[in-house]
Amino acid sequence: MVYQLFVSFFQVVAFRSMAQFVGGEHIYDSVVGALQEVINTEGVAGLYKGLFPMWYSYVSITGVMYVAVFSYASYNNVNPYNLKLVTAVAGAIANSFFYPLKLAARVFAVSGARLAAARPPRMPSFANWRDLHNYLIATGDSKRGSSMIFRNIPIKGVTQRLSLRSN
Repeated sequence: MVYQLFVSFFQVVAFRSMAQFVGGEHIYDSVVGALQEVINTEGVAGLYKGLFPMWYSYVSITGVMYVAVFSYASYNNVNPYNLKLVTAVAGAIANSFFYPLKLAARVFAVSGARLAAARPPRMPSFANWRDLHNYLIATGDSKRGSSMIFRNIPIKGVTQRLSLRSN
């Protein structure tokens, strides 16, 4: 988890570089220029936006996996194949459960930037990552992008999109 201190600012730059595609901007085209942009507009703290919810999700996922593997190993004869299976299943379940925190961290890393994707009307302003997390849950978007195969489309979002098209 300590490595996140050293790579968090690269993640912020990467997420913002991807988000600038929405508005066709070219603010985050180079790593050095992007780091300067973040520091100039948001200060050094801007380099670590979204770090806490990302840490929280990693620690929680690791804890769930540890408890599952330890519980399995304590109460059963340990078969290495089954132990790998328990680890994989526990990891998949924990990742799915804590995905909204990872999403909040990634979206919060982009919020506040001078990008079209990070400003109203595309993205509301948020005071902190908890406000963003609560907003994602309230709008039914807390699982968006969580699966490559299945799409999580909230019913509320579908009716809003349909009503926008009919106007």
